[in-house]
Amino acid sequence: VLQQPPRYFVYGGLVFAPLTKNLLLDLGWSRGPAEMMAQAFRSGDTREPGRELVVLQRILGDEVNRGYDDVGPGLVKAIDGVPPGDLPGALELVERGAAPYLSVELESGQIVAIERAAVRRRQQEILKTYEVRADRSVELTRKGQ
Repeated sequence: VLQQPPRYFVYGGLVFAPLTKNLLLDLGWSRGPAEMMAQAFRSGDTREPGRELVVLQRILGDEVNRGYDDVGPGLVKAIDGVPPGDLPGALELVERGAAPYLSVELESGQIVAIERAAVRRRQQEILKTYEVRADRSVELTRKGQ
């Protein structure tokens, strides 16, 4: 079976990915938040355009996201108040947002807010520190994002 490369994007150390059974396995079934496991079983691995559950998979610690060490993994409920719909939609909300702060609300009720200007200053350093080659997976790049 041909393994698909992981789909993701990183913004200010926040790592976003679609909810898949593989992600839940990677997290360890016992560590996966209950609402994520329930959603995965209800929806399966949906690949319909515009319909995909987005997860804040982890936070790569940096000064721009200080104070959020205990957040994630969790289902993303809204980005800047708008439900993301799918991973490309989440990326668009993150990158096109005009507010000084990016706000990510999780289904758990937790909210992560980081300053966009600080992310612009620190993004390349975060990627370098954590040896992340690209800030997004190839299929997100192909869409001209």
